[in-house]
Amino acid sequence: MMNDTQFKVLLNMKDILMRMGINVPMSEIEADLKMIADCDEHGISPAMYSLITRYLEKYGSDRYENLDERKDVTGTLSAIRSCISAGCFCLGEGLASIEYTGRTTKARKGEYIILIKPDNSLIVHGPSGVNPVCYMSRASDIKPYDCQGKIGLMASGRDERLSIVFDKMISFQGLFTPLPEKREIPGPELTEEEKRLEVSLKSLRKTLAQESEIKYLPAIYDNRILLELVRQKPVSIEELGRIKGFGRKRIEKYGQRVIDTIAEFKACACP
Repeated sequence: MMNDTQFKVLLNMKDILMRMGINVPMSEIEADLKMIADCDEHGISPAMYSLITRYLEKYGSDRYENLDERKDVTGTLSAIRSCISAGCFCLGEGLASIEYTGRTTKARKGEYIILIKPDNSLIVHGPSGVNPVCYMSRASDIKPYDCQGKIGLMASGRDERLSIVFDKMISFQGLFTPLPEKREIPGPELTEEEKRLEVSLKSLRKTLAQESEIKYLPAIYDNRILLELVRQKPVSIEELGRIKGFGRKRIEKYGQRVIDTIAEFKACACP
């Protein structure tokens, strides 16, 4: 009989393997787990990871049908280029060699999942853990290319370079395209008085950021909220709460200072 922890690990292992496309009999996993002393339902121990690797080698051989055998390299590269140029969220997986230079230097070979986001951010994940093997934020260029009959991806940034060459690619697909940007209809121009209030609220935002040791000013309130503050000029917590984006936490942290600034401005503006 398995104890509760081993049973939870069994279900977790089965789920992990199924997500990897590996169908291992439950009875085999159960028998193997009973031989492991350090089963932990909250993570994967080295012994458990060795099991997954063994299952991958034993049951995963038929999974690595080379994508190049089903579709020529030129056609595959064309499909990948189309997905990237269309601004899709792209997902690729397979056995690959990875070389990264930038914040650090890495060269690895193994099974990886590659995510390419519409903003050209690129993330490489391995078979375990939540942290990426490597990543590149907003690459200036991502080029698919033919690397001696293999699918290659070259991403470059200002001081970064990431090369991925698939020995065997299982799949590459564009999962979705980004939604079209919502175009806001511009409102009336600010009056001279409103422009002066805008300056005051920008100055307050900078002061609040410095006091809170926050470098990203929109974390205090972004320009859209700033514009609403200028136009609506709330002078009470209730009025401030009607502004979209100024929720309970912002009100607790900055609400009174914002109201005081607007009230002081109104008092000075009165003849």
